[in-house]
Amino acid sequence: MKKFRVWDAEDKVMYKPLSLEELIEGRWELQSVNGEFSLPQSDYFLGGNYMWEESIGLEDEDGVDIFCGDIVKLQLPLGGFWQGVEIEQIAKVRYEAEKCAFIAEWKYSKNQNYITINCDLAMKVIGNIYENPELLK
Repeated sequence: MKKFRVWDAEDKVMYKPLSLEELIEGRWELQSVNGEFSLPQSDYFLGGNYMWEESIGLEDEDGVDIFCGDIVKLQLPLGGFWQGVEIEQIAKVRYEAEKCAFIAEWKYSKNQNYITINCDLAMKVIGNIYENPELLK
């Protein structure tokens, strides 16, 4: 099920996910006191200080929905001589239009700095780029 969440850059609040069905049915209003996701039905909230994020349709190893903008910990298998060995990588999730896919991207290394996300990739959500940017340093 497609879900959306919103980061309020002014108040520094991440509103909890809302399903596409809930958006279409109009069941949303701002509830910043308790952190519940909702926004008033107004074009005002479609830009400015509000960053809309979409779920990628997959969950991490703990059953947590993964969103664009999440920071994940990956276990990446090595190949060749290192077959069977895994390395840990911290990456941010984003949509790559050229590949028409969601990717996990990390700091550049001499070999590769991203992997296409699929249901076989072991990962855990550890934060997001708004509330935990220090995780990417």
